[in-house]
Amino acid sequence: MAAVQFLHSIPADDALKLLKLRELSLESQVAGHDAVLHGEKWPNFERIHLIEMEYARALAAAELDWVKGIVADLEAKELTWDEA
Repeated sequence: MAAVQFLHSIPADDALKLLKLRELSLESQVAGHDAVLHGEKWPNFERIHLIEMEYARALAAAELDWVKGIVADLEAKELTWDEA
């Protein structure tokens, strides 16, 4: 959240690059959570043992959706700021 608070302090092109990196990181996190939750790593775990992983996946997926929206807005020039 602190990084987002100061997003306007850097040029929009740099912000876009950094947000795209965050998008890649979040996609990786979600994929990792999915691998665990779908039994690819620990097939004998009951759901209750993975409930915290479900929560972490939900948070990462929500942030990913939000970041993708901000990236789209920046690319479409719907989100801009004075870089002076």
